Amino acid sequence: MLSLPTIPSHPTPPHKLPFIKSIKGGLQEGSTITVTGRVKPEAKRFHVDLQCSSYTAFHFNPRYNKRPGNIVFNTYQRGWGSEEIHKQELIPPGTEFTLVFQVKRDAYLVTVNGHSLEYVHRLSFQNVDSISVDGEIELHSVHIQNPSHTEEGCLLKLLRVLLPCCYQMNK
Repeated sequence: MLSLPTIPSHPTPPHKLPFIKSIKGGLQEGSTITVTGRVKPEAKRFHVDLQCSSYTAFHFNPRYNKRPGNIVFNTYQRGWGSEEIHKQELIPPGTEFTLVFQVKRDAYLVTVNGHSLEYVHRLSFQNVDSISVDGEIELHSVHIQNPSHTEEGCLLKLLRVLLPCCYQMNK
């Protein structure tokens, strides 16, 4: 069972932007990234990018100026791809937000304040080596959880080593 990280209930000082955090070993199927913050009242946009060196595997970009309330998904690889536009105002200016990015085999499942959206992988999630956050927000936290770093993930690795024949049979 996947457990989501506990979000502190006490206020923490916002992180300085742009915020960049390395993801050692890349993402894995089952990885979860949780981002919390508050959109500034007069915000025009902000973004969360899952990056593979100079490429952007997943660009999550709420916009409030030209397309009020839209959330744009995209990938950058030698140029921007086709935008996927979600016409839903899930993160209004001036409000707190919790974003949960779950890595699935074929897509990212993004939960925005309890509403789920999906973005099919255009670049391999295994190559994602960092996350960056920037724009007109107060960033409270970024938490990355890979399944191999959970107790379940460590137990599965141990079982594969100790009981390789049984693990192969159950695949």
